[in-house]
Amino acid sequence: LGAPADQNHEIADLVALLDDADRETLPYHVSVATRSILLVQHAPGFRPTEAPFMFVGQRQKVEKVVAVPWEVAAELAEGLLEAAELGPVLVIQTTGRCGSTVLSKAMEWLEVGCQSVSEPEVVTDIHEMLERGLCSRADAVQALRTVLLLLIHQRRRAQPDKPMIVIKNRSLSCCWRHCELLPEALP
Repeated sequence: LGAPADQNHEIADLVALLDDADRETLPYHVSVATRSILLVQHAPGFRPTEAPFMFVGQRQKVEKVVAVPWEVAAELAEGLLEAAELGPVLVIQTTGRCGSTVLSKAMEWLEVGCQSVSEPEVVTDIHEMLERGLCSRADAVQALRTVLLLLIHQRRRAQPDKPMIVIKNRSLSCCWRHCELLPEALP
């Protein structure tokens, strides 16, 4: 990134990507090597969250991958409406093989304004970074806050009639660290 004006232009471009309800752009990976968050944009009309697991859907019909430096992604996320007013969000964490995917999808099927996101891989990345000592706790908290705000914002743009976001994470065996970070990331 160059001057602050360049950064402001880049943030405006990223907001436009996130706000495009027809071409979903969601956080996919947190890279320690490049200190960036990778956002994946999909073909028009494709909904990666409709796959049984989001991380599988995100690997299909990809049209663009955007690497956003951690600092820029954090600034972008803090400028979103959800940073000040999170709105209804439910995070489900399980031990695995317990029916949590069915539960999260059932909440969506009830037609009470819920949409579910099953197993976003990006949360597991943050666990791995912290577990392996590749980032500080403060970096992990900021990364978790950033990716969740980006995810929640984009889901509400894609389906404004379903403001309640249900995020069902992977089994505790591969991402338990985010459970202790979540109260700091989204107080």
